[in-house]
Amino acid sequence: MNEKDIVTKLVEEKRLARREASDLVETFFSLLRDKVNTQVAVSMPGFGRFERKKAKGRFAGRILYEDDPADGLFVHFTAHEKLLARTSRDFVKEAP
Repeated sequence: MNEKDIVTKLVEEKRLARREASDLVETFFSLLRDKVNTQVAVSMPGFGRFERKKAKGRFAGRILYEDDPADGLFVHFTAHEKLLARTSRDFVKEAP
């Protein structure tokens, strides 16, 4: 399902004009994006929670070279931010 499908569903079920439905969906995603980008956790009961988390830098491993296994390249991940999205237990029901 994509944004166009959501707009179509709103037009059919809620009898909104296509332009109104499109503006509604765009406003919702824009608001969600803005709040998450400003380090605010967004929680919607029954749907889920979105937040930015800081991931620490860490050692990932070493790339070994075939000709001399003692030589190698150390691989490190630098500290960065990531989006954490958790769905509510009520949102995801078990499949029959």
